[in-house]
Amino acid sequence: MKRNELARQIFGPSIISYESGLTMVCVCFLSALVTSCASRCDEAPVRVTRSNIEILNHCITIHKEEHGRLPLEEEGLKPLTQYFPESDYPFTDAWDTPLRYRIIGGSPAVESAGPDQMFDTSDDIR
Repeated sequence: MKRNELARQIFGPSIISYESGLTMVCVCFLSALVTSCASRCDEAPVRVTRSNIEILNHCITIHKEEHGRLPLEEEGLKPLTQYFPESDYPFTDAWDTPLRYRIIGGSPAVESAGPDQMFDTSDDIR
């Protein structure tokens, strides 16, 4: 018995063919896979940015221990360059926007403008 005949017996006469059914399953699977990969690709820049912020927060803690104070807002992140190899500074986010350093309520805050590259919007990363 041919596959098409077997498929018609199992699934009824509305089935077009075994091959087209298999093709449809493959298309659906690939579509789900592409959607999943695209979602993960969208998350990658956020992860990179959060990682940079975490590294800088750690460096701020070291700076405070070594110098007895946080870097001043006016200094920004420049005092932290001593902790990185020359020109390998994680001072920008994944969208190549400079990170912002502020002191809020006595605590340091390193922030990214996020994908829209504008600060103080809903997609900012802290």
